Amino acid sequence: GEAEVTCIASIPTPNVSTCGRSCSAGETTLTPFGTPPYTARAQARIEHGQTEVQSCRRLNAEFGGTMELYCEFGNLSMTHSCTGKCDEEGVNEDGLPCSTTTTTSTTEGVRGFKQYRGSLTCQVSDVAVLKRAWQFATAMTKKS
Repeated sequence: GEAEVTCIASIPTPNVSTCGRSCSAGETTLTPFGTPPYTARAQARIEHGQTEVQSCRRLNAEFGGTMELYCEFGNLSMTHSCTGKCDEEGVNEDGLPCSTTTTTSTTEGVRGFKQYRGSLTCQVSDVAVLKRAWQFATAMTKKS
């Protein structure tokens, strides 16, 4: 970073809050999820106080969302909005929230949707609701 000098009441006053060691490209930090945790890696040099935004897919192709790598005095840390696939009970083995966009292959007759043949894409936040919709759609296709 660079130091700034401003005049306050005619007195030069330095601001060194932007001075700090940067984080090198390739520097790593561990994620707060996963057993064992995943390793997030800076793709480029990150200056002190700056962030680098990456797709969570860099960690695992099945993840959604983004992560922000943050450099503070040469230490890399991260925040994230990563999501992952969940089982039928709504559990993700890495401790992440479930991905909310789900594509199912159904035919027709799902209550609340227009009659439609082909694939049905819906966005839900409750896995139990999706499971009931899937069971209903499966039952309807067997009756057809």
